[in-house]
Amino acid sequence: MIAMDKVHSIKQPFYEQGKSVSAIAAETGHDRKTIRKYLDMTDFNTPEPKKGSGTYVSEAGLI
Repeated sequence: MIAMDKVHSIKQPFYEQGKSVSAIAAETGHDRKTIRKYLDMTDFNTPEPKKGSGTYVSEAGLI
C-alpha cells in the first residue's frame, strides 16, 4: 500500500490534467498496473483479516 500523498499524485494528473496511465507510471516510477489499481480503488481502509484461516486439526492429527 502506498501513502495517500502518492495516491493523490496519481489521481490528480489523471483526472485533472488528462494524463494517461502510462505517462503517470513513467513519472512516478510505479508499474502501470499499480497506477490502474489505485485509480480504480475507492476504499482505502485496511481490509480486516479473514477469520478461519488457521490450521485445521482433525481427530487423526494435523491435515
